[in-house]
Amino acid sequence: MNPSFLRELPNLIEEKIIDEETAQRIRNYYLNKPSQRSNILTSILTAAGALLAGLGIILIIAHNWDNLGSVTKTVFAFLPLILGQALCFYAITKKKGNRIWGEASAIFLFCAVGAVIALIGQIYHIDGTLEGFLLTWILLTLPLVYIVPSRLTALLCICCITWYASLNSDLYRSTRSDFWHYPVLMVLLAPFYYKEWKNNSSSNYFHFLNWFLVISILISVDSMSTGSSSKFPIYGATYLAILSLFYWVGKGKIWRDRNVFTNPFRIAGTLGILVILLWWSYEEIWRSNGNLFSFRTDTDETIWTNFRSLKYEALLYVSIIAFAVSAYLGIRNFFSENEKTFDPTGFTLIIWLIALMAGLPAGLFLINIWILYCGIYFVRKGALKENFGILNFGLIWIAILAICRFFDDSIPFVVRGLFFLLTGIAFFAGNYILIKSRKAKKSSPLA
Repeated sequence: MNPSFLRELPNLIEEKIIDEETAQRIRNYYLNKPSQRSNILTSILTAAGALLAGLGIILIIAHNWDNLGSVTKTVFAFLPLILGQALCFYAITKKKGNRIWGEASAIFLFCAVGAVIALIGQIYHIDGTLEGFLLTWILLTLPLVYIVPSRLTALLCICCITWYASLNSDLYRSTRSDFWHYPVLMVLLAPFYYKEWKNNSSSNYFHFLNWFLVISILISVDSMSTGSSSKFPIYGATYLAILSLFYWVGKGKIWRDRNVFTNPFRIAGTLGILVILLWWSYEEIWRSNGNLFSFRTDTDETIWTNFRSLKYEALLYVSIIAFAVSAYLGIRNFFSENEKTFDPTGFTLIIWLIALMAGLPAGLFLINIWILYCGIYFVRKGALKENFGILNFGLIWIAILAICRFFDDSIPFVVRGLFFLLTGIAFFAGNYILIKSRKAKKSSPLA
């Protein structure tokens, strides 16, 4: 039921937009339609109940754990696992299609598998690492996503995969043999994601799934590194390539017309690119991180020596593939949508690499000019579309740059003052012109 919409029906009838019979059919439709919000809340509460029940069983057993023998401990360790399997079997055979039963039983079994692995290792003093424990847990429980099936278990698997990847992240590790684990584990969830995208792309769960996916990828970038080079700016290049890909995906036909908060790709891409640009807009960052991220080094090594050292670096190929796809999407977006202005945001990686090759001070100046140019693009786009949100976002982008430069001692006070003054004038002028334009269109007899 949608009470806010139903309250508008009398006004629609009064304005003769719809008749009374149509209004009554709309009322009957929404009154008889099951509430999606209620179903979501029930699923969440059921999942929480399953988690609490599983934790409660573990705590009850743990109370007298030290007084039990090894055989008894083993039996108690496997009891939650057996119970969880029985619940899942019952949900699949007797409650097929009942999402509440499926989600609750799958989550209970997910927790039981983790518990039994940990308990057996503790009972029999089996040596192991947290990475090994998480990998085993993921591989044993990931099939639940498809067998039951369980949406919430998919989210838990993404969390565990991200946790596992973060344990394997180390910017300064010289060798890395497990860099392929994260992408392979995420690919195992690809059929599930595709199914959700085809059947439930407008559901709240799908939006949550996308947020989990975006955050997981950004956290786990370093886990895909082979650690073969620390002098080439490979991490910055990879992040910019992935963020550019997110940005263009978020501007695609599938996501363009969605609410801004249901488009994590656009949000992550835009804000991530802005943060990286602002980070590199400070001279101190260039000097303090020169050996790690810049082409220039303290030795006689050249840019090509550093580049050749990356031939065994997995992130190099990740960044190349990500940026190639993002460039294709950006060019296709420009021609297919007949954009009046070229969108520079998704091509920031090219400017960033040119800036690094130029070095100080030309590279620093180029980064600041690019931030300003991106802000102007959003301002102009908002003005053309008469969209206050896009207009003010561009102005905020420019304002953040002005604030960052306010604390930059290398820029004279007069220049900083003029920059602030012009930014403030732009805020008032942009919104005033847009408001005036809208009023003129409303008062026009052709409107």
